[in-house]
Amino acid sequence: KPSWLIHVEDRIAEENEQFDFRAIYFEIVRDLLLEPDNDGTAVPKAIKRFNEHYVAGFAGEDFGRRQPPEYAAGDILNEISIAVFETVGKVSFTDIRHDRLANLLTGIKRDTADEFNKEDPQFVFFGWGLEAAVAEDWNSSHAQGTTTDNEFRTATQASDSWVNKSALLAKLFSAGLLDADGTRWISGDFESAFKTRTSGDLATNIGKKA
Repeated sequence: KPSWLIHVEDRIAEENEQFDFRAIYFEIVRDLLLEPDNDGTAVPKAIKRFNEHYVAGFAGEDFGRRQPPEYAAGDILNEISIAVFETVGKVSFTDIRHDRLANLLTGIKRDTADEFNKEDPQFVFFGWGLEAAVAEDWNSSHAQGTTTDNEFRTATQASDSWVNKSALLAKLFSAGLLDADGTRWISGDFESAFKTRTSGDLATNIGKKA
């Protein structure tokens, strides 16, 4: 099995053991990446499944206890974004599966409803859900950070993960999903890289700090 599939299946099992709702997001990612390479419907099917999962949450007259104005849309976008970024580090940026993960997020944004309608609830895109997941994952990829999946990685694995995640970020920026955050992240990373450290190997290795 490829490393991404092992990781995703482990996460699904972990969430199911905890009776957690997050398993569905890793299942969507897994099934998307398992589709044949020539299946042009893989991404649309994953987007449809994501949207149907969101709509199914409006049970009964109380809208599944979801509150305005977002009706949990930002939270659910955050969950699928976390699943994507946890996985993409193990998917080569040259692999068609990498494009699928990018297209899943851009497609969710493309197909979003303009506004919430109580008569016909549909997913509305609240960008903070994606931005929060990306920022947390990016910050944890720094040398002094802790991986979001608490996984030990060799230097090669860490660098491969960084390249794959950076490639996904580039695709999301190109699609206009993260326009507001780029400058802030870049300036923050430069500040961190050149900050004087007084202990540990980060104090002398500027490449590792960056």
